[in-house]
Amino acid sequence: MVYDEYTLFITPDHYFINALGSKAFIIIDRVSQELKVEFEEPVIPIVAKKHTIYGIWGLVRLVSGFYLIVIKERERVGEIFGNTIFKITKSVILPFARSLLHLTDIQNQDESVYCHMLNSILSSEGFYYSSTYDLSHTLQRLSDTDPKFKASSIYERADTRFTWNKSLLNEWESMLNSTSSFKHKQTAGWNRFDYCVPIIQGYVGIISYPESLSDILKGNLVYSLISRRSVHRTGTRFNTRGIDGEGNCANTVETEQLVDISGHRFSFVQLRGSVPIYWSQRPNLRYKPAVLVGGSQLSSSITHSPNLTDNEIGKNLEAIQANIARQHFHSLIYDYGYGRQTIINLLDQKGMERDLGHAYAMAVLPLDEKEVKYESFDFHRECGSTRWDRLGILLEHLIPELLRSKQLHIDMNNSATIITRQTGTFRSNCIDCLDRTNVVQPMLSWCALEQAMIEIGILQGTVFRTANGIKERRIDKYRFKVLFIRN
Repeated sequence: MVYDEYTLFITPDHYFINALGSKAFIIIDRVSQELKVEFEEPVIPIVAKKHTIYGIWGLVRLVSGFYLIVIKERERVGEIFGNTIFKITKSVILPFARSLLHLTDIQNQDESVYCHMLNSILSSEGFYYSSTYDLSHTLQRLSDTDPKFKASSIYERADTRFTWNKSLLNEWESMLNSTSSFKHKQTAGWNRFDYCVPIIQGYVGIISYPESLSDILKGNLVYSLISRRSVHRTGTRFNTRGIDGEGNCANTVETEQLVDISGHRFSFVQLRGSVPIYWSQRPNLRYKPAVLVGGSQLSSSITHSPNLTDNEIGKNLEAIQANIARQHFHSLIYDYGYGRQTIINLLDQKGMERDLGHAYAMAVLPLDEKEVKYESFDFHRECGSTRWDRLGILLEHLIPELLRSKQLHIDMNNSATIITRQTGTFRSNCIDCLDRTNVVQPMLSWCALEQAMIEIGILQGTVFRTANGIKERRIDKYRFKVLFIRN
């Protein structure tokens, strides 16, 4: 359990933090910058300013010392399996230092710049958390863990790839752990992990269909969409492209569709990410800057020699691209358990994207077909501006993979029995991993939703060819699409 509401008292010398339902008071001395925990209500000065906060991001150390970052305002998104999900709408940074008079002019300038950068990040959209549900993991990862993992705190087990305040929490947890009389706190039932909430960045959308459809759907339906942005290789469009030396890609997002209906739970996971080879697209005055396959990262990996011909250098470049792509997909398949990868490459096969698409195809060509399947679809050529029906061509190729890889299906009516597990994942990309990817991913998710309803007998037929489709079941596809638009 993580506390999700606190009373914060602020004085010139101290911060007093008391979690709702707890007798413990965390007291931060702003002079010594030390922390202690007391179990009897301390004497709080009348001049103290009282605030309600809803969570603690953690601690960050800047020039003047530590800053405590807290959640000041939040918005309720909905519930996933009975667990409330919140979106953070306002965060505040609180300095331990009483003033900045001890800093030099240069240090003051640096402190101001760092605080401005920090506030800029905290005010950006898309931070979510739950005090009772682990948003950093997919339902399948949570289902496949042992009892020890499930018994651990959300902070301890959070997936570091998607926990955006992990380093802040580490500082906070370390300070809580180092306080005096720690043994006493343990005996009093005090747990420092109850004050550590993991925060993801991305999107969470939840649709609860009305009870009026319960007869048609054979129960209530709650549809959830969770997108988790990776903390690795982050950056803005154009400035951060491709892959790094550790196999991390720009714009990596794990998107999970959760369906809770008639005592059955389904989870369908997809991935998106930049083309996983070395390439760049540096911004300039052009509307669409040129794409450079290779670039400084790749060049630094090659030992240039006057004895190498251009052809030999080219082969060396291709080998390095193939190796880093292999590292990336090996990590997805085995380290993170996504299973067989179906690549959906939506790049143009002409113009500035052509060479990038060719380099991508050459890099994945040597990979084992049992582990990686490559599917290229020139979205703009096939669909143009209005030929959305042409997406059916792509879908015909992908449906067999969807049925082969399945999705997680848990029968809650039968002691939470796992009926099927997802054994493969679709990985989509275009140049920005935005518009074209945002068309294909919901298309696959809709098919997975159809398949889920087929499995529990609400629909008859096969995916893409259902005898009485979801439309006849009055499931509003517009609301479904809106979630992906916001995603």
